Amino acid sequence: MSCLAAIAGGVELVIKNVKKGLLLIAIDGCDSDCSRRVLEKAGFDDFIHLRVTDLGMVKGETPVTEERIRQVAEKACELLGVEVAGD
Repeated sequence: MSCLAAIAGGVELVIKNVKKGLLLIAIDGCDSDCSRRVLEKAGFDDFIHLRVTDLGMVKGETPVTEERIRQVAEKACELLGVEVAGD
């Protein structure tokens, strides 16, 4: 996990360390895709993108529940090709 604000701010050490990572996923809460845009602007082009609204949730309207958190985590793990912790 890393600081998206540091990437947006151009903090070279953070960007360098993130580029060393094996898997990178951007999770956005709406169709503005701010996380995806920040990564692309910083020169990242090899990452997985997950938009929470594509899972039927509406930013600012859908209550956060353990089940919804699990749904997002499971989708992220599926996209990354890893098993969900605890399964």
